[in-house]
Amino acid sequence: SAVSAEQPNATLIAWTPGVPRATVPGLSGLGFDRTCSSAAWWDGRAAWFFDEYASLHAVAPPLSSPEPSFQDRLVHRLSPDADIPVAYRLALSIGAATGAGLFVPMGFEYASARPFDAISGTPDDMEAARAEAPVDLSADIAAAIRTVEMEAEPCLIRPLVSPESPVTTWLRSPAADIREA
Repeated sequence: SAVSAEQPNATLIAWTPGVPRATVPGLSGLGFDRTCSSAAWWDGRAAWFFDEYASLHAVAPPLSSPEPSFQDRLVHRLSPDADIPVAYRLALSIGAATGAGLFVPMGFEYASARPFDAISGTPDDMEAARAEAPVDLSADIAAAIRTVEMEAEPCLIRPLVSPESPVTTWLRSPAADIREA
């Protein structure tokens, strides 16, 4: 792409959550280095996630995010009696286990309920999030990033159990054919 030619060290990311699956193949060959999965919206069971992952992986390895965005905060999607640190660590673990990298929205490390404007957010907004934090996940995020960085090759993931199973289990493999992994 023209951007890659002009900026060879740039990483081009296609923000793909919500993109109709039928249009995803049209992104192939456009020069994207990464796509973005819908892991932040996944319930940990539904089969659509694995289908989406395979579709995105055919374009470029998918990043995962533990939270939908700067505006749509995870804390607002939890039940009122949820254990916030546990829920946030679970979301982070799913992101790290399924992604070829992590996209962590500003404020996630503090389980912030504040919507951040990606354009007009300021350091004061971040300080307010830190002051209001019910938890500090900075060390957990650093550990998750190290885990993702250990993966030498982007991986494919496949479910090993049905969505009705009492546990969620998947296989992560650097080869399309597990016999070649």
